Amino acid sequence: MPNPLNPQFLLEAVLKFPVEKNYIGLGLLPQREVGAYELTWDVQQDENNLAGVYAVNGEIKAGHPRIYQQLFADVINIGAARVLDADSVMALRDPGVIGMTQGGGVVGAIRAKAERKVAEALADANSEVDASIEYLIINALRGSINWPPAGVTNPPPGWGQTVFNIDFKFDTRHTGNISAITGGAGVPWSTIATADPARDLGAIAVNHQDNAGVDMSEFTLVCSRHVIRHLANNTTFQTFFRYKTENTMLNFNEVKAWLQSQLGVNIVVYDAQYTYRSVSTGGAVTISRARFLPTNEILVIPNLKSIGQFSTAPAKANNWQTGKWTWIDEKVNPWITMLGVGEIGFPMLAHPEAIGRYIINA
Repeated sequence: MPNPLNPQFLLEAVLKFPVEKNYIGLGLLPQREVGAYELTWDVQQDENNLAGVYAVNGEIKAGHPRIYQQLFADVINIGAARVLDADSVMALRDPGVIGMTQGGGVVGAIRAKAERKVAEALADANSEVDASIEYLIINALRGSINWPPAGVTNPPPGWGQTVFNIDFKFDTRHTGNISAITGGAGVPWSTIATADPARDLGAIAVNHQDNAGVDMSEFTLVCSRHVIRHLANNTTFQTFFRYKTENTMLNFNEVKAWLQSQLGVNIVVYDAQYTYRSVSTGGAVTISRARFLPTNEILVIPNLKSIGQFSTAPAKANNWQTGKWTWIDEKVNPWITMLGVGEIGFPMLAHPEAIGRYIINA
């Protein structure tokens, strides 16, 4: 019978865990293997220059090479751990117990309980790693990554001591308040009586195409259900679909289909959250929730073959392989057993100048 406290056994279990179904990060920035911890990547400036026109016997002049902007970042070690209680470790490690479990009975029940505790600890650690990867990717698509997350005054000890800020150099014309975009209606979407989201999205598509030279025939709009509510309650949409003004039950699927057909917008509803704990001076534990994407923001992602990747680097604890890895740590005085899940990686954006982040309610 395999030992559940063997790192290889734990890794095989981790690789079978599904990513949270409401996460979209790795779908937008797929994992790619890299062989270095210091990342340098080129952001190509999109160009479609005209060739020269010469006389038949004229000399053809050499053109300019492509222009690249370099971005730099270090991969980071993402990890989570859990301490296993002594009873669970004893039930799994004692040779006599392991040998007797196949017969069932009381001893078998003890081992089964211990295995459940190991599985729960492993699942929790893996879930935290997935959440951190999602946080890194979504914030990269928002234009910058802050660690620890902004607004958390007392970060949990499990978040580590690392502090950094990475700016992905978005085009400033593609960020900011929706009411300030060129060619838009000039009204926040929360002002449902006069806002015109369709006009704003059309202007965004034109601006991105003109400014970055990217294909906006089918772009992706990532937003929360709060944004969907603004669209469903919008007077312009309700009038267009012949609903009464006071009716708040507009069928969003119709709005979505109309936006898709008229503007080529693929709407992705995204409400994923993460949690963190804080402890008061009196010892009271508070669990707080935070969204990866704030409710008043939308992300505009152009139709490109690839907008970037989540680079995963080799880890010594993983026999210098990439991807997730697991570990077991035995400590003495106090005598504890700790298991953990980790991955070394960082998001990279190939076309940050083509991505947009807009605030709809400012």
